[in-house]
Amino acid sequence: MAPLYKKALIIGATSGIGAALASKLVATGTKVVVVGRRRTRLESFVKTHGSNVSSAFVFDVTNLTGIKSFANTVVQSNPDLDCIIISSGVQARLQLL
Repeated sequence: MAPLYKKALIIGATSGIGAALASKLVATGTKVVVVGRRRTRLESFVKTHGSNVSSAFVFDVTNLTGIKSFANTVVQSNPDLDCIIISSGVQARLQLL
């Protein structure tokens, strides 16, 4: 069976659901671009799965001023993206009462 997507961008792929989903997509034949804050985890992912099916970008989604530049860089270097998955978590303290 052919993969559902040819190339997916997974933001928040250094741990948890994002990492598991990225691995599953590679296993089903989808190339992935993994994104996260932790360079060593991204490098480990690419080393484990192979640079022929995965690549990585270090980016922190809390860097709001850098999002546009990041998006442009990713799209220019990966014009064949056909899926974007946002699985990053952001924690903030809020006073509810």
